[in-house]
Amino acid sequence: MAVRISGVTSRWRRGGFGARLKRYNFTVYVTGALVALFILLSWAAFDVFRAIQHKDELLQAAGLRSQLVEFLLMTTREPDGSSLLDNPEDFTQSRRPLKIVTVRKPFFSYFATRENFKSFRKDLVRTEQPRACILEYPIDIEQFSQHSPNTVQACLAAVQNDPSGRYVYVIVRYPTGQVTPHRSGQPLKGSDFIRLRFHSGKASPTTIRLALEAPNLPTEARKRNPARFEGLYEVAGFLNDDGGRPTTLVSGQAMERTEQPDNPRIVTVAVRIDASVFNQRSDSWPDATLRAMSIGLDIHRSDSTLIAISETQKGAALVSLAQAYLASVPSGATLDIHKGLVGGQIFWSSKSLEPPGLQASPGIMQRIGDRIADLLKGETIRAIQTFQSPIVGALHAELRSSGNVIPELAARVLALLTVAAFIVIALAAVVFYVARTVGQITGDALALAKRRHGDECAKYKWRRDQIGTIGRVIYYLDQRIRAKVESKARTLAREEAAVVQHQQSLRLIAHEIRSPVATLLLLNPEKSETRRLLERMQRAMEIFKEKRDVESTKEAARTAVHDLAASLCAYGDLSSGLRLTYEGPQSGVLARYDDILLDQVLQNVLDNAQRYALRGTAIEIRLTTHNRREVEFEVFNQGPNVAETEEIFLCGETSSDAAENLGIGLYAARQYLTCFGGAIHAENRPNGFSIVVKLVSA
Repeated sequence: MAVRISGVTSRWRRGGFGARLKRYNFTVYVTGALVALFILLSWAAFDVFRAIQHKDELLQAAGLRSQLVEFLLMTTREPDGSSLLDNPEDFTQSRRPLKIVTVRKPFFSYFATRENFKSFRKDLVRTEQPRACILEYPIDIEQFSQHSPNTVQACLAAVQNDPSGRYVYVIVRYPTGQVTPHRSGQPLKGSDFIRLRFHSGKASPTTIRLALEAPNLPTEARKRNPARFEGLYEVAGFLNDDGGRPTTLVSGQAMERTEQPDNPRIVTVAVRIDASVFNQRSDSWPDATLRAMSIGLDIHRSDSTLIAISETQKGAALVSLAQAYLASVPSGATLDIHKGLVGGQIFWSSKSLEPPGLQASPGIMQRIGDRIADLLKGETIRAIQTFQSPIVGALHAELRSSGNVIPELAARVLALLTVAAFIVIALAAVVFYVARTVGQITGDALALAKRRHGDECAKYKWRRDQIGTIGRVIYYLDQRIRAKVESKARTLAREEAAVVQHQQSLRLIAHEIRSPVATLLLLNPEKSETRRLLERMQRAMEIFKEKRDVESTKEAARTAVHDLAASLCAYGDLSSGLRLTYEGPQSGVLARYDDILLDQVLQNVLDNAQRYALRGTAIEIRLTTHNRREVEFEVFNQGPNVAETEEIFLCGETSSDAAENLGIGLYAARQYLTCFGGAIHAENRPNGFSIVVKLVSA
């Protein structure tokens, strides 16, 4: 074995590098192509990243400026001109518990006063509380024996340096069925009222009950049009559930109305609570103790269930800095707002926001693309804007985004290109290994194919790896295939010789019989049983001869594409002495057939139709079907039906004893049609008989 290996090595050395390259050209070319493809994909990935990064930096810079302007001037602005950034401590989160917030100006006003009672209309009543102050709590109310979703809205606020005094302004909106007003001097039970609970640390909670009572309207209003004031109530404040005398520290009104058809009635309560209720002694208003209070809300409705909102239950703010940030900054860039110059104290930051409840996790391709982008560092992109707050003063907003952030589609493309590059390298290694392994048995397989039987099998006889198995399998398959081929060749040769000998014997027998039969017929001119038998023998010899002619004609068939419609149309025109009509397209129907054999088929079928057609009737050729798969035409004659439609295509089958009628015509027609993929069959019709021919469409 050592001598054989050294011999192979010496041949490699004598062959030189050019010979080795030529011998393993497939391996070298495929591996080189894969390596070149890897380099191309790597360069494409890097180029795509750089191009996308440059364009994305420009787009991000413009986008960040637009997002920052939208955040500062649009989504954080209230209709009254105030900004959520005036009080970020209260208005940051989109969900928060009910507390007293600080607003810029008071929003409390009475719905109906002595000044506007003449022009008072319920549909024109509006409350002007800031949207950021309002919290919504979803509830499920029962109306008309059905449950429907609705919300309770609540807003409690105080105004810093309020010129009207120290008040806590309360707005509550809730759905109801029918309001039962409280009667003065009676307990609150059985009427509609709201209980507010103010909790401050470990001290006892301060509870205020807001009862809806009949309004004290001017005499003129009650006389003129009292219906205009239906649903208007005065709000009285009580410090206990027994009713009695209301406190003068609470004042307000309530309005009950239906805002939309098929919706429950909504009660809007607007109340002003004096700071004395909370025992405020601090010089500042509102102080930290008041703002830190946790507030609970119970709405007692006489005709429905209690609506209870606990002190810890969070409501959804109509607007908040979190919502404004998510709406204005879809890029997720970090937003910092500083007091004064850049680098000063951070007044508000988007990092303080709670993460959204639902966050879509990036796909694996996105993560791969982001990781590659992190490796190729980019510059941080910034957008800066300075603005003035009437409460806080000068503020400096900075919106920044990492330059490594690329769009999701670009990240996927980058990741796919990178993965494809590594797959190409892996494929190159696999191809090189497989080609090198296959190359070891290629020479032996070639030697076997050239019948160079030497010691090819001996190379793999003692090897137990996959190469040895493949080598032995190739050798054994070669031996088996050669044996089968040689056996089949010998069998085929014997069968062909037997067929030739059989045909020669049949021709010799037919010739030897035909001549004596013809002589005997001449010797027996009169009708007799002997002559009938001789004629029968002669007929059998003719049928045998015609059948041999049919078989010989089949072997010479030549299939081509022809216009069947034109051929059938011309055939009808050229027929002489035969009443023949054609029905179908004049041309353009292409089929595959041998035109000479098809002409013989038509002649045989028409002879059969003419033989059995009723006297005075015409034979019809109909081109009935032509599609992408097949073409079909039929030859119809008015005449008797046939009991067995398949037997008429057998060799020698005929219903006539005439000497010229051998029963070969329809048999030959079927044999000819099968040469070029056609078919023929017979069909009985109510008024005659048809022979249908099918050909392959071209």
